[in-house]
Amino acid sequence: MGEILEKLQSEPFLPNYERGGIEEFVIKRDCIVLMNRQAIVYWSVVTITVVFAVLDSAYSRIKSDDYHNWKFEYSRVTIFNTTYSPNYELASFYQNASWFPIGWTFAVSDLLTVTVLAHITCQLKILQTFIRKMIVNSNKRMMQLHVGGVMCLFFEIILISYWGNEVTLESQNVLKACYDMEFYGADVRFQKGLILMMERSKRPITFTAGKFSALTLGTFIWIARTSYSYMMILRRVND
Repeated sequence: MGEILEKLQSEPFLPNYERGGIEEFVIKRDCIVLMNRQAIVYWSVVTITVVFAVLDSAYSRIKSDDYHNWKFEYSRVTIFNTTYSPNYELASFYQNASWFPIGWTFAVSDLLTVTVLAHITCQLKILQTFIRKMIVNSNKRMMQLHVGGVMCLFFEIILISYWGNEVTLESQNVLKACYDMEFYGADVRFQKGLILMMERSKRPITFTAGKFSALTLGTFIWIARTSYSYMMILRRVND
């Protein structure tokens, strides 16, 4: 029984927010509250029953001196003569004292069995909640995975495209820097070298992806527009 209870208090029997949402915790909480109230009521009934049994036997002794009217809650003791005091009181005390441990033992056994059954009922309700939300949770999880993957891919592309575009722009600015330079009166060889640099700077540095597309922001915009167009086509086909 201890192993069963330990198993019921571990995964996958514990409430899981991602599986069934807040409803699983509500079901578990309501089950615990109900079991606590049921245990209190059951213990109270058992205790009151035992107390009344003790009071009944004591009252029968106080009310009458005739041993025929004296009550034993189990049955009359036959080991020794209980038709006079203090034998009756000793036998009655023994029987009444045993009422409490016996009654509470049965109460524990019953409550333990009922608690396991209630826990199984709770798990079945949690299973029902999971089944009802299975499609919704699966679609939500699939949406998270796909959107997350697309965002990561787009973020990677935009970073590469942005810095590739920056390289192209800054390589073009080299030509402007050569024009802004005060090269008047400089050495002729230096001016020839400067002219050569300016001619080469007219062709900006451009990185390509597979030698067919430049890594620029324009390429990123083209990828985004094309992806959106394909998505709309697939959506119309599915609809």
